[in-house]
Amino acid sequence: MSKSRRDTALQAFKSRFAAWLPSEYEAYLLAGSPWNERSRELKVRDRAFNETFKFYNGAVDIIYPYVLIESEDESPPSLSEMNHILLSRQKGDGLLPGHCIAISGTETAENVILFVSGPRKGQVWLKAWHRLTHENIDDPEDDLYKLAPSFASFMKTIGQSW
Repeated sequence: MSKSRRDTALQAFKSRFAAWLPSEYEAYLLAGSPWNERSRELKVRDRAFNETFKFYNGAVDIIYPYVLIESEDESPPSLSEMNHILLSRQKGDGLLPGHCIAISGTETAENVILFVSGPRKGQVWLKAWHRLTHENIDDPEDDLYKLAPSFASFMKTIGQSW
């Protein structure tokens, strides 16, 4: 896929969902969302339940990036499609916090989110949907875990480079 086609898709996504994206995330998307199948596990500590979530790329719970433009093969969902679905959810469906976009998912339907404005701008967090109960499903801050202070730091944590 041509760089100009990716750039056009990126600009369309930014105008639809966010006025700002971190430069390292834009570079990642413009590079064609390269993804290395060998990656370290990502551990997320849940203090309330005294558990540690483990996420892998290519192992127990696969992390997959949403792609900028879908291809003919079985690629992950597109960034635009997933954000349209997630950000248009209604009460009772479970809500994301404001000021963020979903940038990847896992096999168990968790979302890795990137804050694009507000006090957490640039930070990467995990929304653990499967942990939500009926009582707290519409609390956007519930079962939200900070993964990294930046997209570049997140990618480094899981052993990815681009």
